[in-house]
This record gives sequence, structure tokens and C-alpha cells, in this order.
Amino acid sequence: MKLCKLLAEQKDKHLHSVDKNASIQEAAEKMSAEKTEVLFITDEKKEKNKYAGIVSHSDIISAIASKNNISLLKVSEIMTSKIIVATDDDKVDCIMNIMIKHNIKHLPVVHEGEITCVISMTDIIKALYTEDEAQIMYYGDYIGGTYGSKVF
Repeated sequence: MKLCKLLAEQKDKHLHSVDKNASIQEAAEKMSAEKTEVLFITDEKKEKNKYAGIVSHSDIISAIASKNNISLLKVSEIMTSKIIVATDDDKVDCIMNIMIKHNIKHLPVVHEGEITCVISMTDIIKALYTEDEAQIMYYGDYIGGTYGSKVF
């Protein structure tokens, strides 16, 4: 399955961001308010729609657990600046392997040079489960002799 098929079914494609000088507290509050697990980090020195990095809820939890004085800590100090991305033409199983290899739970999707949305491991698992479920029903109907009939 190609990622574009999965993205067509995705409901929330809104990208949430916070300035690189925001505190961890501000980022956590924004994540909570927006009900998101990932924020893009903006920098006024970067072009519009170009991000300085990405920060996830697990980055914030790790920072809280390992730093002594988190009240002064900025998201720019914990963000990932080298963002791994997918394209909408990528195959879902390939993306899943990249996410597993790099321990990534959220992956930005790029279309024509711009990040258009974020795909999560949960989104991928749901899509694969739904696809497998449909195949199982199809094969069950075929084996049971009800394929093509209007039994249901």
C-alpha cells in the first residue's frame, strides 16, 4: 500500500508548531491544547514553511526525567534538527521499517518540497489492520463460496 492511500483517509492534517525559544512548559501546554504528540519548531531566520526541527512528547518526557532545571530549558535544546521525512509515494511497509529502525513514532510527510502532514505509527498499524481484515473477509468469502453472492 502506498502512503497516499493512507493519507487520503487521515482526518487531521493540521501541522502544529512552536517557536524555537519556547520553553518546554509552553510546548507541553500547546501539545495538550492541540491534542497532538508532535510539534514543529519554527525559527524566524528560516523560510516560511521550513522548520528548524521537531519535538515529540517523548522528547519532553525524556528532558523532564534527565534535566535538573527544566524551567529554563528551551525546545531548541531538545528538538531533533535532522528531520527524517516520507513522501506520499513511499510504500507504507518501507516507512514502517524506517520508523522502527530510527525509533520514530511520528514521521512528517513531504509533498512538492513542503511538509503537508504527519503520519504516526498508530495510523500505519490501523491502515494495515483494516487492509488485512478486508483481505481475510475476501478470502473467507471466496473459500466459503459466497464471493460475489448477495448473502449479506
